[in-house]
Amino acid sequence: MDGLAYFRETAATYFSNISFNWKDIRVRGLRSSSIEFGRQCGPCAGGFHYRDSALLSSTCRNRVILWRYYDLKLELLEVSLDISLACNALRLDMADAGPLVPEVCIQELGQNHVVVMFATATTVHRLVLPHPEAVLKDPAMLSVGEGVQPSILAFAFQEGGMAEFSMVSIFPSTVLPIPVTSCGAWAPEAGPTTFALASPQGAIYVVQLPRSNAPPTRFELRETSIVKKIWSYVPTIRSTGFVEECPVSVSVHSFAGETVVMALCRDLKLRLWSCQQKECLMVHNLMEHISMATEEKLSDKEVNCLVLKKAPDGISTSLRFGIHLLTTSRTQILMLQLILVQNKLILNHLAEFSGPSNYSMVDFQPTNCEVWSVWTDSTGAADNLVLHAVYEGDHSCSWQRVPLLPDPSPDVLVPPYKELMEAYLDEIFKPGGFSGLVIFKALELMGGPLPKGTQSWEDLKRGNHSQRCRRRWCDLQPLTS
Repeated sequence: MDGLAYFRETAATYFSNISFNWKDIRVRGLRSSSIEFGRQCGPCAGGFHYRDSALLSSTCRNRVILWRYYDLKLELLEVSLDISLACNALRLDMADAGPLVPEVCIQELGQNHVVVMFATATTVHRLVLPHPEAVLKDPAMLSVGEGVQPSILAFAFQEGGMAEFSMVSIFPSTVLPIPVTSCGAWAPEAGPTTFALASPQGAIYVVQLPRSNAPPTRFELRETSIVKKIWSYVPTIRSTGFVEECPVSVSVHSFAGETVVMALCRDLKLRLWSCQQKECLMVHNLMEHISMATEEKLSDKEVNCLVLKKAPDGISTSLRFGIHLLTTSRTQILMLQLILVQNKLILNHLAEFSGPSNYSMVDFQPTNCEVWSVWTDSTGAADNLVLHAVYEGDHSCSWQRVPLLPDPSPDVLVPPYKELMEAYLDEIFKPGGFSGLVIFKALELMGGPLPKGTQSWEDLKRGNHSQRCRRRWCDLQPLTS
């Protein structure tokens, strides 16, 4: 049907576009030959979209931030589908800071700030940038782009106090650093930014950074039955093994007026911790939600991968999240909901999805009513598969394939009988390049003479318009009729 959304993958080569003018910053850290870093982080990437990116009237419309970690460098890129952004590429050299823990958290704080949070093996980092809405309202900020609207990344590491960068050691100077395998971060509207870092030895290390110049707070979350707390002594002998209760994937969020840490552990249990009380509020066995083809019991040794991801739009008394389990026989995604009823924590099972055969998951992201996932063919012969499912209400919870547009050709062939401008216009406006909805929105943005009462592409096609207007609109043939 007309108006169907089509998507295109952002290839890794996009970051190598020669038109980007990168600002290179060297991030200093605590790296030394005596520090044990544990598992090295390989190439990874992700993205962030603004809360109002789908609103036509928003400054953040069609605007996203992409990030990539590659060759000890963290690259941040803000792009817009509607306008050009000045100074939109930032590259952080992490060679002195150590390997990145493979997660970068980006979050909006109202319409004032955007916070970028990440961690290395020994330090946590927070970059506070002005929100696009704040940039648009400040003439001094707008002047940075010299006639072009500046990206929020233009203010990173710039003199003048428009952005703030903080770096804090995870461990006190008296404690030998321990490898960390997973990181979660959360920045509330008011209060300190909380980083939670998982250790293969069973502990979760929490670092809280206040917005002021006050010193950071560090503490440890660990089952008291495991071992003595690490902050009270300097370890001299360290085990390289994994304890059963060790967290594999962690996430941080505000819930019921507190900052909570959700930890998905190797023993297939979900643990919920309170940062205020420094206590474990819930231990839930995931075996209650895992359906197996046979009735044999699933052990932690059969699980090859555990990933926990929260929906970004959780409210104070309801938080939805997804869990990816890769076992020796299948791939599953569980959608769960944590709610507070009469001061009691309840975990509800919402939906369950099985992965397609002969495909391995690359990544997934839940929302409050949907799940998006990317899969790759195990043989590498086929293109990536993008699947989407709705799990809200009485829907069937089955995967639907997301239509992907082919990558545009980097070259435009110019026949000898055509002018250069004519060939490029034909390439830009060739039939099938845009959906009817996109064409209609483009005409609205350009302020074209749309007839009275025209509210959709269908109205535009049915209307009795002048020959000049009809030629202007219909030259842009939609992707679907």
